Amino acid sequence: STLPPKPLPSAYVPLRSKRAAAVCALLKEESVTVVGLKGLGGIGKSLLAADIATQPDIVSEFRVFWLELGEDRTSSDALTRKLGYLLEQGLGYKVSQFAELDDLQRSLADQLVVLAAAGTRVLLVLDDVWTARQAEVFTKAVRPPHAVLVTTRNSANMVSSTATVTLGMLSPADARLVLTRHVGLAGIG
Repeated sequence: STLPPKPLPSAYVPLRSKRAAAVCALLKEESVTVVGLKGLGGIGKSLLAADIATQPDIVSEFRVFWLELGEDRTSSDALTRKLGYLLEQGLGYKVSQFAELDDLQRSLADQLVVLAAAGTRVLLVLDDVWTARQAEVFTKAVRPPHAVLVTTRNSANMVSSTATVTLGMLSPADARLVLTRHVGLAGIG
């Protein structure tokens, strides 16, 4: 099974060059483990990650697992629950209610080795990472051919990132397109 991202809204405007850069980096099997999407809050990192995670090239290459983290999920208990959720709901691995974070990280690493040996690649999307520790809990276990896509406001939270795509200001043409789609006006511009 997988843990898919939320569906993209109908008014979504793809950032094609940013998407292409991230997809290209993720498909590099031998070298890339973590790809980061960095930008201001509300700029569209999560939507871009969902767009990337549903691209045909990605879906045909990876089993995709989407985890929302957030500012309120930084404690050890919250991270242990989230990692247990990934193992049980995503990978079908039975987790002991007494398992500690280190145990779960080892279990994730072991499961990923088994999947890689079976020819299955995993893309783990960590959405809304607020601390480096949040990311490290998951990225520590991931090695090629698997990959992680991280969305964050702060590049310091992507400590093991091998590629970063920065989302900045929209071009005037993209901003016009976003407004047109969002508001539903055909004659802007």
